[in-house]
Amino acid sequence: MMLTTPAHGAKVRTRVTPVDEATRKFARRVWASSPKGMPLRERPSRPSAGLGFTNSPLYLERQVKGVAFTKHPGGSLRRERSARPWCRAQVSELSGATRAPNTVLRIACVGDVHDQWSNQDVLLLDAVVKPDIVLFTGDYGNENVRLVRAIADYAAERTSRRGSPRFIASMFGNHDAWYTASPRRFLRQKHASGAFGSFLEQLESEDSVGQQLALLRDIDVGYRARSLNLGRTTEEPLLTIVGGRPFSWGGPQWCYPRFYEDYFQVHSMEESASRIRTCVHDEIERVWQTKARSWSPMDHPKATFMDERPCLGVHQVLFLAHNGPLGLGDEPHSICGRDFRAGPGSDFMPSGDFGCPDLAAAIQALKDAPKIPLQCLGATVHVDIPLCVFGHMHERLQCDPQGYGLRQMVVEQNGTVYVNAAVVPRIRPAAAMEELSGAVSSVERDRRYHCFTIIDLEQGRVSATVAADLVRNSEYVSVYQVSRVCQMWIPADAPHAFSYETCLYERAPTQVAKKTT
Repeated sequence: MMLTTPAHGAKVRTRVTPVDEATRKFARRVWASSPKGMPLRERPSRPSAGLGFTNSPLYLERQVKGVAFTKHPGGSLRRERSARPWCRAQVSELSGATRAPNTVLRIACVGDVHDQWSNQDVLLLDAVVKPDIVLFTGDYGNENVRLVRAIADYAAERTSRRGSPRFIASMFGNHDAWYTASPRRFLRQKHASGAFGSFLEQLESEDSVGQQLALLRDIDVGYRARSLNLGRTTEEPLLTIVGGRPFSWGGPQWCYPRFYEDYFQVHSMEESASRIRTCVHDEIERVWQTKARSWSPMDHPKATFMDERPCLGVHQVLFLAHNGPLGLGDEPHSICGRDFRAGPGSDFMPSGDFGCPDLAAAIQALKDAPKIPLQCLGATVHVDIPLCVFGHMHERLQCDPQGYGLRQMVVEQNGTVYVNAAVVPRIRPAAAMEELSGAVSSVERDRRYHCFTIIDLEQGRVSATVAADLVRNSEYVSVYQVSRVCQMWIPADAPHAFSYETCLYERAPTQVAKKTT
């Protein structure tokens, strides 16, 4: 999310979209059902959940708050003041994009792009990161059709050949409908110069939003679901990527209703949450119906006296959205916390949860009722949500009254790891790396670094409670678990040179399940 600064002396009018009572009640109900749905005065001033990396053995002996240890080429560790007081993040220099131990699936997240995507990113993904899955969180540009076409070409070329990556998914952000969905288009067309007005008329006549949807139709997951078929083993966990609300502006308000009516036939936050849940149910039903076609008559589930609808197995769901869900914190530095004002002179002060209520309601509904009925088989399947990836709320805080500097980018809550990949700008000169690694030599001054958020998953076992409900315990016990999350900065001109990595999350060894044999 980017906010433009008005010219000096210019008058700024703030337009506040009215919130109907139904939407307000819906947001309150979702917030009250979340684990952090307690009165504001009773909540801790700093986030208490999701600091998984502080339990790592690397820092059990270094319990120094707000201090990071930076590894330099000489091998020594320099103690520095960290820019992340909520997390003892490790910053190190690596000679390559090494994977965490026992990693079976690597996800590379390309956060809010904002016009920063080139062939160098393609080279770095192929040669250094080597992911199994690539996720785009949107905001490619202000309706930048040319850049979206480049990403569509990349996806078509990579998914049609064997190799890395094997799966690509995309979500559209608010900037991808910057003029079409917003009243800015009409206001600027009236007051701006003739050249800018003709540009807006061209946008309207070409339907840039429709063009973007058509270009990425094969990888877009907005209000849609796509299942992975990596094809390595028959016992691989079933994993489906489900998209949240596309073009989301974030927050509890239902913004731009005409836009969502025209493009998605969705009229409210409740309908949006229902649309997401329907995508999950329909895709799981389709996957298991296809899977059942290869079963023998003996493999089909049979009802018993104790269970009329036997549970066949575990189906994991990974959520990809532009903005995160409501209920993950209401401070400016929270993973979806509001860190901006509406404009100069506005009483819209920073702080408050800016997550999406519809996404939160869809996730909470699956957690409250994890057994999804399969009408075609007369059985059920247990849904597990290991990961939710999004962007929109940029890492560097705009209004920072508490002096945190950077946003909390990873939270673990109720068995789900929430990852914010919005590092903006995602391409920075070497001088900007001083913030991460200390001094940068004069030789590296002209080098530019590209950022990717890397998520490593390992294969483990489901809990004993879930396994006891399964019909085939020996066959459907394998699940993916998030083992590590890091931000990786890779030099574009020398991809195999030293890369900077900031580890944001690492599962404690006591929580890691053994790999399924």
